[in-house]
Parts: sequence; C-alpha cells; structure tokens
Amino acid sequence: MEQARAAAEFAYFQGLDHAVPVANGTRALVIALMAASVLAEETGKRALRPGRRALVSGLTWQATAMAPLDRRLVPVLLDVDPATGVVAPETVHAALRDDRDGEIAAVVIPHLYCRMADIPRIAEICDEYGVVSIEDCAHAHGGAIDGRPAGGVADFGTWSFQGSKSITAGEGGMVTTRHAGIVDQIVSITTCGRAVGRSRPFQAGNDRLGALQAAVLRARMRRFYREELPVKPGVLADLEARISGMDGVTALAPQLRVGTQITYKAVARFEPEAFGADTVEDLADALHALLGVEVATLYDPLDDSDLYRPDSDPANHWSDAFTAAADPARYPLPGAHELRRTALGFEHAALRDPAFPDRFAQAVARLRAAGPVPSRPSEVTG
Repeated sequence: MEQARAAAEFAYFQGLDHAVPVANGTRALVIALMAASVLAEETGKRALRPGRRALVSGLTWQATAMAPLDRRLVPVLLDVDPATGVVAPETVHAALRDDRDGEIAAVVIPHLYCRMADIPRIAEICDEYGVVSIEDCAHAHGGAIDGRPAGGVADFGTWSFQGSKSITAGEGGMVTTRHAGIVDQIVSITTCGRAVGRSRPFQAGNDRLGALQAAVLRARMRRFYREELPVKPGVLADLEARISGMDGVTALAPQLRVGTQITYKAVARFEPEAFGADTVEDLADALHALLGVEVATLYDPLDDSDLYRPDSDPANHWSDAFTAAADPARYPLPGAHELRRTALGFEHAALRDPAFPDRFAQAVARLRAAGPVPSRPSEVTG
C-alpha cells in the first residue's frame, strides 16, 4: 500500500523508528492525544480525562490548541521567548511545578518557523511529572536537536503535509512516537478502531491518508530530503549572518544545540521606524514587491486570534468551569505579542536559492534609501 510505503520512507528519511500516516496535521494532533490516553494508562502517567489541562504554546497555528479542546482538555496557553518564538523548558517546568492539584495531563509544544523548541529537556520534565509530551512538528521537517531527530524525542510527534509546508502532499499528516508498543493503537485509531495487533478497543473514526496523497508525499519527501535539505539550512545561516550586520533588522537567537536547523520559514525582526514605516505589515508589502516571494506576519497570538475561539463551539459549553478555563484571554502572552509586532516570515521556497541572502540585503538597503515606507490603505467599510 502507498500509505505504508510513505510511512516507512518518512521514518527512514527523518531518522525515526515509527510513523503512521493520517489525514492531515490537525487530525495528527487529535490522534496523538487519543493514543496518549492509552499510553498514560499503560505507563502510569496522568490520565487525560475531560476537564484536565494541556499546556500549549500561545504562538502557533490554532490547531495546536484546538486538538486538546477536541478531547475536552483545557488548553493552557504558555508564552514564548520572543528571541526564538518557542516555549522555553523553564516555562513548562514552572507551570508543572505550580500545578498543585496535578490537573495538567499533557504538554503540546510546537517547533516554530526556523527555530526548534528544546524538546529533549521538555520531554524530560514531562516524564519527571508523569505528563504526556507531544511535539508539534508541522514546521520541523528535517530538524534535529542534540543529535536526535524531531518527532522522535517526545512521547509523540505530529506532522503536517499541508500545501504550505516544506513537504506537501496537498494535504496529509503523520504521527510518530518513541513507544513501539503504542504503534498498533495509533493505526487502530486511524482506521475506525479496527483491531490491529496489540491494540485495545477504542471508539474512533476514519482518519486515513488517501493512497493518491501518499504517492504524492513519497515523491515530495524524496525531493526535500535529497535535494532541498542539503541546501536550505546553509542558506538560512548565510541569511542570518547577513542580518547580523544590518541596522534595524535582527535575526532570531541562535540555537547551538540544534544540529539541523528547520527551515519552514526564515524569520527576521524589524524596527519599522528605522525604515519610516508604521508597522511590519507595511514592511511586508514593500519587501514582497522587491523580493517577489511571500512575506507575511507571524501567527496571531492565541489570546487575540480570530480563528482560536473556544467559546464559538457549543460543544465547549458542556461545563461552565471548562468554558471559563478555556477562555484564551485568561493567559497573558507579552512575548508572543512582541514577536508578532516586530517579525516577518519569508516563504521556505526562498531558502532553496543561495542568492536569497544577497537579494534580501539589497532589498533592505533599497527600502532604507527610498525613505518612508507607505502605509497599507485602510479597509473601506460600508
């Protein structure tokens, strides 16, 4: 089957032992939490029962937080370090240490854009407290930290192959795990709960990856790992070295323990006033015109996101306490907002071009020489 071949090839290329293909990255997160319920019972970790908490980054695509909601877990939003965009281990440790009642049952932390979370340390902390750990690897294709591949460090890794990702099948996902004994359960959960090997009965639906998507995925991952991965981290390093000498622009903080840097998007932080701009949105428009690549602001922090609205789903009103606890406004995220106000991301395809760092430097110089950057026109309202 194409799906089995895609899983085997992905595990081989990424350096993992176990991988299960699924319909998409969002479902990968939900399926990991479903399998985590079984893993927790078998290993003595905290049960993932309704109403318990899941620690989640406050700067991520909304699906990272939506998945715990789907399992009736309360997403507790953690702030990020604005120097990297990811949650620090110390932040996870502080939240678990202060959890006097032991209500936190899972930790779901994404690698983001071109920086990796310190998953080795975070997974270690989670093991210490008896909490399931999940690394959201939607941006982490090819990444490795401390000599360990992304997706193989925490209890579970979840992957997206959606159209914008470094590896895409148009749509698709993968669940990976460091636990050989839970693989049959993951496969069972993706196939309507059918008995598979040592799986136990578990109410589930159809979350399988289609054969056509699997075939596309196989071709795309070969191109990424064989042709693009040898190039893109070096281009990113050259770009960040160029940025280090620029006025009004800074790169994200370096990560010395990361062996293979992830390259979903390059990120640069700007001082808009240095270019006569009011906002980074204005700079995005100008840089897009000069570079001819997608230039975009980062995700909206989840406490101020149009898409992450737990209260908008009636299913999340099953308990007044749950609804109140899931309110994203409860969780201040100053680091996430600082990064959102100052940073822009550049599409990962740009990093296939070794000339991109020079083009970027030339574009920044042209912006500075041209004078004030015009503001975006206001939207017309009727």
